Amino acid sequence: MLNSQDNIAHGKKFFESCNYEDHLSDSNKALLKYCNEKYLHDLQEEISIVDIRSALHKDFIWYPQKRVDQPDSNYSFRYLWYPSDSLETFEKHMKDSTTASLLEKMGYGKKQSNSETMFYELNNLGFRCKNFNDDPGIVFLGCSFTLGIGVEQNATFPEVVSKHFNLECWNLGMPGKGADIPTLYASLFMRQEISNIKAIVMTWPPLGRISIIDKDRILNLHEESDSKNLIQYFCSSNTNNFIRNMHYNAVLQQIADELNVPYVSTSIDEIHNYGTLWDMGRDLSHFGRMTHRQIANNIIKKLDK
Repeated sequence: MLNSQDNIAHGKKFFESCNYEDHLSDSNKALLKYCNEKYLHDLQEEISIVDIRSALHKDFIWYPQKRVDQPDSNYSFRYLWYPSDSLETFEKHMKDSTTASLLEKMGYGKKQSNSETMFYELNNLGFRCKNFNDDPGIVFLGCSFTLGIGVEQNATFPEVVSKHFNLECWNLGMPGKGADIPTLYASLFMRQEISNIKAIVMTWPPLGRISIIDKDRILNLHEESDSKNLIQYFCSSNTNNFIRNMHYNAVLQQIADELNVPYVSTSIDEIHNYGTLWDMGRDLSHFGRMTHRQIANNIIKKLDK
């Protein structure tokens, strides 16, 4: 099995072969050249598209826990746990009579049955989907709600929607991230790594999440972080969140237009308008099977239009 450091090195080698800069639009090539020439306060930093991609990859691979053998050649990795759906969290919930009863009702009460049915199967780049191939598929962008932490893979709304349309599921859910990182991936890397995209679905993460790329790592800012008032306002202000997400939305719509495929923008908050209660996954922090089905039905209706 590859360890994390080997995985990082393997990913870096693959990213270097993708020639991302060659696929930039003329306007973005000009912007890259401008930013590499104009240094702020003499900060001599050369922008590397490969380093940005490697930072995303390095961030993903530290999340899953307790790797086991992967018998399905369509995937590269299989894990039993994925924060916040950890063994420690599960055992803590099972010690409390209320949460233990809730887990039992949802079918997650026995550790043995969980290890036989609940897996996090990841591709060679760390996404919860098959290794990318040339088959037509739907791209799903978002955070851990899109990834589907706490529920079986076939119960996640990306899998349900893709199965409905008989297409591959390219689940690009990125835990803990706001809309900026999925949009960054879609702008710089998606079209080079996924060849046959038939639709793009963005499920907006919770507001107030902002990431900063510092060389080859990602720093996350959010409204609960211990930061100055200006940063807190920048993260939590409804106006600032609207302006930022409006820009992300425009970028994703433009990408979809260039690919001549439908683009659907939805929100996890829309479940409150479905008229039914939402349930929870095994971690008791993310959505459960019923809610994933409701979200899937909503996306299917939008794509059908």
